[in-house]
Amino acid sequence: MPAWKKRIIALLITVVVLIIAAHSTIRAALSPERQVTKLIHAYTNINTEKFYDMLVMPKKVTYDEKTYMKFLFNVDREMDGKFAEKLEKIAQEVVDTGEKKIFSVPATDFNDAMAVFEVRPAKKWGFYNTVKFAPITYDTAIVTDMQGVKLDLLDKEYIFRGHDIELGKFLPGDYPYTVFVTNKWISRDYPQTLRVPNSVKGAKLDFMSWNQVARLKTNVPDSMLFINDEPTEKTVAEVKELGPIVKNTVRVYAEYNNDKGQKVRTATKYLKPGEVVDLSFPTVGKDNTTKSSGKISRSSAESFVKRYRRVYERALNTNTIKPIETYLVEGSAYAEKMNAYFAVPRPIEQFKYNFIGITNQNTVIEADKAFVTTVEEYYYTGADDQSVLNTVTKTYELHLDVTNNYVVYNVVESR
Repeated sequence: MPAWKKRIIALLITVVVLIIAAHSTIRAALSPERQVTKLIHAYTNINTEKFYDMLVMPKKVTYDEKTYMKFLFNVDREMDGKFAEKLEKIAQEVVDTGEKKIFSVPATDFNDAMAVFEVRPAKKWGFYNTVKFAPITYDTAIVTDMQGVKLDLLDKEYIFRGHDIELGKFLPGDYPYTVFVTNKWISRDYPQTLRVPNSVKGAKLDFMSWNQVARLKTNVPDSMLFINDEPTEKTVAEVKELGPIVKNTVRVYAEYNNDKGQKVRTATKYLKPGEVVDLSFPTVGKDNTTKSSGKISRSSAESFVKRYRRVYERALNTNTIKPIETYLVEGSAYAEKMNAYFAVPRPIEQFKYNFIGITNQNTVIEADKAFVTTVEEYYYTGADDQSVLNTVTKTYELHLDVTNNYVVYNVVESR
């Protein structure tokens, strides 16, 4: 065989060997195990460029690059090596079957059980099987009935206007935000952190007034209120509530002059969000009766019942008495009934109440109380995901408390 033919054959063999070697190298580099290793190495070393190059990012998603990477690092660390092991297994199944799969992690001391990635099949250069990682996003919202509060999150400003605010889809992480509260007596900002997700359905920032506002009560409604040692020039009955607040940041006390002209004051108390602060005096002079001097009207009583019904719906859906606690007459049979009901643990993800209609049937006004009868409709959805429409007639017995606010003394129900 001529020498030149031998050289050509040798060259061809070399090329084939190099192609086979390159093929094996590329295939190994694109293997599920190697892809997972590169992904973990990227977020562990905060290499944002390499990390996000490996992801299929969803459209219209809010996130902070390093926040998301730090979150994954902490979940990985808590799983003590199981994160990579489980993700590699899922990725290999995706390559083998050609079907996408969800990668989820169990609950740890750092995080709740949650979905992390949708692992998708992919091809490199149209030939090599590999995988891509699509982050799972979570719907995020501010749930509120408050107004005039400002919240800053990821360089965006949100003004509360009395209704929920949809923030869109977020990647998991711990996002710092600041709440700004400014009124005549309190002006301060509260740095907080939003965890995404904080429930199985997504993330909610709960700013409902019942758990963000501190309410005031006293046995002397016309006593003067002091906030952080400064006079407000308002009575306790005029102010009634303050917030949103953070625990142990606002202190209050009340003062009044008794029938002897002596100045009497309560102890100073720190406000706690969602709780009632009692600014009652140990003794009350003759000129300060604890009986209510307020007036009950048909329209105000009916409006109160509608408002109570909304917070009662929230109490049912969260299985906590807190939303309605300040609406009840302490020690009444109805209050005891509600306390007993909400003391029983219930899996709230397995049911939902949706109140849809209320019709005032009759309202009777007496000297110091009102009886409001309504016909109400609501849907109840149970664990079987079937919604059933219910109709119920209720009679609410309303009283006025010492601060001239309506409270529920009793509710009689018939179907």
